[in-house]
Amino acid sequence: MEMQSTRDERIEGGVALARGLGWFSVGLGLAEVAAPRSLARLIGVRSDSRTRKTMRALGARELVQGVAILSRPRRSGPVWSRVVGDAIDLALLGWSLRGKRVGKRRVAGAIAAVIGVGVLDVITSNRLAMRERPHAYSITINRLPGEVYAYWSSLDDSDVSNVTFTLAPDGKSTEVRVEMPPTNPIRKGIAKLMGRYHPTEDDLRELKQVIETGEVVLSDASAHRFPHSAQPSELEGVVP
Repeated sequence: MEMQSTRDERIEGGVALARGLGWFSVGLGLAEVAAPRSLARLIGVRSDSRTRKTMRALGARELVQGVAILSRPRRSGPVWSRVVGDAIDLALLGWSLRGKRVGKRRVAGAIAAVIGVGVLDVITSNRLAMRERPHAYSITINRLPGEVYAYWSSLDDSDVSNVTFTLAPDGKSTEVRVEMPPTNPIRKGIAKLMGRYHPTEDDLRELKQVIETGEVVLSDASAHRFPHSAQPSELEGVVP
């Protein structure tokens, strides 16, 4: 119970931080849109027309992110989008250091501020992600665990870190259990960049069919997307 209470407190703390970051995004976005010249001078970059256009674009992004966070303060996705925005801001500030008419100390200070806020964004995102628990999906395949494991390992981008292969009670089948991660698009993208593949429930059903029959079997309804008259399928009901 104590561990659960601590976990709940961290989640609620993450919600409070998310709301604070949401209002911060709104305030910063308004400043970038309404006063790009003054803000550019404050962070030490040249206040030319190109910089002002960039600042207004960044301000619009901050406003969208702020509204998204405030409308869904318990979701980690909107806060993760701020992490992406922090990376963009750091890249732009780093690029500005190459200029001649630049206040490098101010730019360095702005970079330090973005890094600090970025760390807070990551902490908040992770706390909110704690409530987005992964769910498990399992399926029984009529093959022994060694055979199923060998087939799984032979697949491209295979990952067994979140998969268990257990001998079923009948002594002849395998229970495959997969821990599904939270369906966060940004996390999915990061996982994909890191070469991690997380199968869907449909993938597991197809895996069962391929191992047991050597092919993925389609019904007539799944072979045709729209209503049609009854007739043999041109796909012959299977996909190799």
